[in-house]
Amino acid sequence: MCDHSRANAAASKGQIAHAIQCLVSHELVGPAQGVLDDAVRVEHDRVVGRSTANQPSRPERVNLSDEPERARWRDLTGYYTRFGNVKELLAVIDDRYVIMNAGDELRLRFDEQPAPQSGWQRDFVLIGDGWEKDGDYNTSYSETVVPLPSHDRPDYGAPRASLALEDDPVYRRHPDDWIEYHTRYITPRPFVKALRH
Repeated sequence: MCDHSRANAAASKGQIAHAIQCLVSHELVGPAQGVLDDAVRVEHDRVVGRSTANQPSRPERVNLSDEPERARWRDLTGYYTRFGNVKELLAVIDDRYVIMNAGDELRLRFDEQPAPQSGWQRDFVLIGDGWEKDGDYNTSYSETVVPLPSHDRPDYGAPRASLALEDDPVYRRHPDDWIEYHTRYITPRPFVKALRH
């Protein structure tokens, strides 16, 4: 028997697979699938062109292009995750995460699973935990990557004494991530330059 309050508590602690298996029968969900070792990668810095969905009830499709193009949006100033394997950052919900810029792509690859039994159809559920920050001028700290969000600070956008990376609580808990992973420093210069021409 499933204890729904325990399942919800497990989900809030980042034990998503356990919570799902409790809330939905194991026969329908199956065991949680592991991601291949070198299969969680940040790739590209592509131009994103959005296409409209064929039907309003379907999700929007994103077309990626390798074609160089003028900057369409203003990048936030700060450190972003380098390209390559980032599996370690996404292994558990612990306020270590991938910091992606517009046009970046996160690729996940899984082992191929056996075909479902006859008459059944397989669907996939991807559960994510993260934040989105945009460059809207009406958004707090819309010009910088910092302050960084965390689960224990839902008000991370509240007024702060310092925007220095070294003063950010997430950086202070995981400083090695800025040596190993968050090494791409990006500014809005290309966007500003495009506006002037």
